[in-house]
Amino acid sequence: MPASSQEPAIFTFSALLHCCDGDEVLARDVAALMCIEIDRARRTLEDADGDARQRCAHAIKGAALNCGAVNLACKAARLEEVPHDRVRIREMMEELALVDRELRVLEVGAES
Repeated sequence: MPASSQEPAIFTFSALLHCCDGDEVLARDVAALMCIEIDRARRTLEDADGDARQRCAHAIKGAALNCGAVNLACKAARLEEVPHDRVRIREMMEELALVDRELRVLEVGAES
């Protein structure tokens, strides 16, 4: 598969570290905060109306870009455009789960 058609990595610590100017403590704090935002987003996407979903997608898009989760930011941008689209909601939920899992692995690694 050509490099241009590959999806970006789910999340990498190196991308987050770069976003945090190399500060590992800050990167781990950002990761923990992102997990909280992901939990909040999941609840909103399941229960909210289109306007709330749109605001949620916008917030996640910015947070994802700030921590290097580019694919999540792309899914959030798609949902922000059409917040009632069930396929986009499902895609966003799946990507949230993937990023959340990666972030929690990072948290466990930090505790070791």
